[in-house]
Amino acid sequence: MRVLAFPPLPPTLRAVLLQMEQAREALLLVPPNCASLAAASAQVADVVLAPAESAAAELDPLAPRTGMPLVVVWGDAEACVAALAAGADVWIDPVETAPQLRARLAALLRRARRESPAGRDAGTGLLGSALFAALLRREFERAARYRRPLAMVALSSDHPAGDAEETRRLADGLRGMVRDCDTLAFLGEGRFALLLPETDAGGAMAAAARLRVVAATPGADASAGIASFPTRGIAGPDDLLGRCLEALAHARRRGGQLLAFGAADVAWAPETPPTALF
Repeated sequence: MRVLAFPPLPPTLRAVLLQMEQAREALLLVPPNCASLAAASAQVADVVLAPAESAAAELDPLAPRTGMPLVVVWGDAEACVAALAAGADVWIDPVETAPQLRARLAALLRRARRESPAGRDAGTGLLGSALFAALLRREFERAARYRRPLAMVALSSDHPAGDAEETRRLADGLRGMVRDCDTLAFLGEGRFALLLPETDAGGAMAAAARLRVVAATPGADASAGIASFPTRGIAGPDDLLGRCLEALAHARRRGGQLLAFGAADVAWAPETPPTALF
């Protein structure tokens, strides 16, 4: 879950958020300069944490909340009451002990996961392409900074792309096969993407093989493409996504296979194919 935290953060709250990020319970996002709560949905957050004074000043109780993340505030009692009246959802007290605060935040993230449709595909309930692209950027930056592996799997069934019932079935099956730290998304045109932090090419191949079993049905095979970092020719998130989708396209042309970018028997494009996500 993505948490957008506006400063100044109380020390205990900041420490708990960093612990949750290290445990992969949350992805902590830093708001850009001059960002407002009203623009928080554009930051692809599931939860926004903000001082009560800011929320009271910026939120509009009459404005529609469609697509707006869960807004959590802290501060003195008067400011928090004003923030709730203005449209904030939850008031927390950062003077609680770290275990209490972590439990409270975990519960809020579970609520946000149930309630927030922002950035999700309506048909499958999975992350949509725009939100997935933002998370891909963040994970790639992390992998490059700390020199950690990162892999991606792109998957599609041979069922027609417009088959909504089959797409929902496939989404439900794939959802039950991924780790909590992985990110599953629906990219449209019958294509699914899985982002695998701390996973090399071998691990991605094993994951893709399991996913293909779920995706295949009698009379319809499934194809999967894989790309990983670090790999020659992959220098940014657009390369990782583009080469992964290119591998999927080659796998489909071969009649439903599992194919990794860089395979010697494939004519790869000289440059990363463009995608509509970036």
